[in-house]
Amino acid sequence: MRLWTPLIVLITSTLSWALHESDVGVIDWHKSLVGVPQVYTPGTAPLMHRVKGKTSKSVILSVTDKNVLAALDPVSGSVTWRHVFDDSDPVVSYHKYEDAVVALSGPGASTVRMFESLTGFILFERKLYDDSQGPTSSFGTHVAFAPEMAELNVLTGGHTVTRLNGKSGGKTQWTWRSEDQGSLVTYFQLVNTAEAVYAIGVAKEFASYTVHLTAIDPITGAELASRRVPSDVTDPSQIMTLTNGDQRAVVWLEKGKLKSIPLEPKLLARPLQANDADVEELLDITLANQGMLVVKKTNGAGRIVKLSEKEPGVTDTVWDFEVPSAPALYSGGLDKDGKPYIARLYWSITFKKVTVDVFTPHFTLVTGFTIPFDTDRYGKIEHFHMDAAVPGGWTVLTRLVLTTSTGAVQFWQQEDLKWTRDEALAHIAAAEFVELPERVAASSSSTSPSTSRLQRQLRDVRQLPQYVYRFAKRFATGAYASATSPASEVGVFRDAFGFRQIIVAATTRGVVYGLDSSNGAVLWSRLYEDKDGVVTPVKVFTLRTVSDGETPQVVVVAQRRTPLGQTHTVLYHLDALTGKDMRRKFDKGEPLIGFVAVKKPLADAFLIDADTRVVVLVDESFDYTIFPETEASEVTFATYASSVYFPLLEHGRLSGYTLGSDSAYPAWTIPASHGDSIDALIPLSRGPIASLGKVVADRKTLYKYLNPRLVGVLTSGASGCGVSVVDAAKGTVLYHARVPAVRGVCDVRASLTEHWLVYSYYEGEAAGSGVTGYRVVTVEFYEGHAPDEKTGSAELSAFDTGLLNYTTYEQTYAYPQPITALATTRTKHGITMKDLIVARADGKIHSLQRRLLDPRRPKHKPTAQDAEELLIQYEPILPDDPKRILSHKYEITNTAKIITSPALLESTSLVYAYGLDMFLTRVSPSGTFDVLSEGFNKIQLVLTISALGIGLVVTRPMVRRKKLRERWYS
Repeated sequence: MRLWTPLIVLITSTLSWALHESDVGVIDWHKSLVGVPQVYTPGTAPLMHRVKGKTSKSVILSVTDKNVLAALDPVSGSVTWRHVFDDSDPVVSYHKYEDAVVALSGPGASTVRMFESLTGFILFERKLYDDSQGPTSSFGTHVAFAPEMAELNVLTGGHTVTRLNGKSGGKTQWTWRSEDQGSLVTYFQLVNTAEAVYAIGVAKEFASYTVHLTAIDPITGAELASRRVPSDVTDPSQIMTLTNGDQRAVVWLEKGKLKSIPLEPKLLARPLQANDADVEELLDITLANQGMLVVKKTNGAGRIVKLSEKEPGVTDTVWDFEVPSAPALYSGGLDKDGKPYIARLYWSITFKKVTVDVFTPHFTLVTGFTIPFDTDRYGKIEHFHMDAAVPGGWTVLTRLVLTTSTGAVQFWQQEDLKWTRDEALAHIAAAEFVELPERVAASSSSTSPSTSRLQRQLRDVRQLPQYVYRFAKRFATGAYASATSPASEVGVFRDAFGFRQIIVAATTRGVVYGLDSSNGAVLWSRLYEDKDGVVTPVKVFTLRTVSDGETPQVVVVAQRRTPLGQTHTVLYHLDALTGKDMRRKFDKGEPLIGFVAVKKPLADAFLIDADTRVVVLVDESFDYTIFPETEASEVTFATYASSVYFPLLEHGRLSGYTLGSDSAYPAWTIPASHGDSIDALIPLSRGPIASLGKVVADRKTLYKYLNPRLVGVLTSGASGCGVSVVDAAKGTVLYHARVPAVRGVCDVRASLTEHWLVYSYYEGEAAGSGVTGYRVVTVEFYEGHAPDEKTGSAELSAFDTGLLNYTTYEQTYAYPQPITALATTRTKHGITMKDLIVARADGKIHSLQRRLLDPRRPKHKPTAQDAEELLIQYEPILPDDPKRILSHKYEITNTAKIITSPALLESTSLVYAYGLDMFLTRVSPSGTFDVLSEGFNKIQLVLTISALGIGLVVTRPMVRRKKLRERWYS
């Protein structure tokens, strides 16, 4: 009875694209990103951590703005390991010690995790307390380790110290809490000794802070002593602890002077004042355990001071750096023997490069070098950390890890750049595929047609012998490009099948990238000029394509927030192949200066038509501007303007607008239901449509409802979430459904293409069976109320009543995983069946066949007519087929969006997913029907044809003689 369904599934699955192991890394790629390091607090900034053992190994540790604790390999720049925290569990800080890293996360730093430094393996995880409303700042949190990690002391919430056993899964030994947690005293640092655990904090005064110290018994957790130190500190970050041998002290900046107090269990010591005057800032150079920090003077000079090993609380001057030519950054590091080094980095006006000075205390030696840092591409250096080695003699080899204002992480060994990670790609706001030109077309686009044709013919004549040789070789061996061949070309040209394209990705970190779709490499990157404000990209549009006979061009539409609080709409017109600024006559690669299109915030930006390539910008006052500002664009706009309708979200309602002679004016308004808010609009995915209908079993046709003005609407409210499809011309609601929210939050994902709507949600309180889980709803719109009722919805006027004559088919399926993004495939002519591509919360990219999502699947045993349509019997659960997992072994974390693009092959679509990671692959929903298979035996075919040809040559005279003989004797 039920054998029919598996058989149909098996038949249809053979039509789908499948990935072979040999294709991994050839037809797809994955870029594992971690996000931009958080450099402004010591507990999150990147640093190099060396783990000693049989062989010394290092990792670069950092907490990023994507809520990730990451470890990078300093040799290759790859991700050694990373831990992605949930949004509800923000990572607060990390603390390293030998072969372990401890991370504090959650509100109030209530959760403690210990990781192995080199592998990321979680040694233990403990939730110290439940504080859902606590702060998430790193201030008020710290970890102090006992020798050999036997114990670790954890400060959380600024008031609680917990001692955990590091060898027995983080078991709590004792907990100390300040007597009055509502007081003005907040602790922010711990120091562990055999005699006491010291908690260093500040007490809030009227206009400043006072240093507060508490000593805790390390065995019982009892308070030994507590006192306020006479002090007047304006910034708590200017209070630090130093350790040198058996000496420990707290140092702070007070009214331009360096002061200190030694730490001892009874806390009876008196504050000391160093001889340093005119101190502007104390700089933590990560050498506190070596007793060293840098004192920055008011004139910009830097002084290295060190805690004395003999005199308690006394600081000594170790070295004075001269005044730099520009503001300097300082950092410290260790070599494999634990010896300290201090580096200073600043921009040299003389050399026009970044200058690095390295002080070696045990040699009392300063060495220096310059690095050719590209400021036009990477902005400015915001943070760096270093380590060093002495390979022999007086030579000091320095390694630097830099974090730039664009989000790039670079690793330098002396003057040599070893690698760069463009972590701004974890912040893509908008992306667009751009088709590359052919090699011949690209090389001749800058000359006149006649000249380029002559040049091409001369070049072809010179290359004729090589062409004949390559042709003969390909013909004899069958070594042609295939659908699974690497899309590699020298230069920026497309491959034979159009798999290689450029992805223009605009990020919120002030940089736009051109990515190679064949391998994910950065072909070019350009900075936005930020002196006039912060730039936030909104959309990317293609203005010129290869078919236009010009170099491909794009425009980035962005909002720029000026220092005065104004918001302007700016445009960046770029050559998609090189990133060149098309508005500059001579572009030398300096930061892009945006063209101010509108001195108002943007309400919407869209192409007036998919084929016209004219961008319409509508501001908050509903005035509009078109781009590019050419006569051809104005003619095109005048042709299409009267038929343009677009929706806008404004003041809690959905409104439709149309374009007038000077501005946009409202055509309709749909107010949100009571207590509801409109969250997002889902635009209709446009593309070529090869089939206008679907032939059913009785030879009748269901004609697709192809209204080009459809838009999806997602709403949320106290009663749940809403999914609607609206006609943007007159505001008619064509479809509406209510789905439940998850703990008051609507997490609905939707896609709308042609006549097909798909959305997903979580069913927490299902009716009937009470089965909870994730749901996928598929809805199809058809013309008329029965087959063969054709209304021509694609060509009807926006206000024709025939647009109200339609039918919907709807079906709901259970899905095993939460969905974070979804999209449908696109092909060049729209002939190939569309698959649904979904990104899941478990890091997988899944391709769902259209047949499985057909809302007309029968709930009974398929009849002969159903089988003729290849309809599969309805099953409530969509299969989680591992063969349909496009990402296979890759883990694509926190995917935010999926975009697709057609290749030159009608069978194949490119799928690009981005969020924290980036992933690209090729899919063939209906199989690679337009190319020969990999197993096609070309040699056998050639030999067979050759044998037949030889047979004809040999047998033809024989047949001729036989016929002649028959005529003589007949």
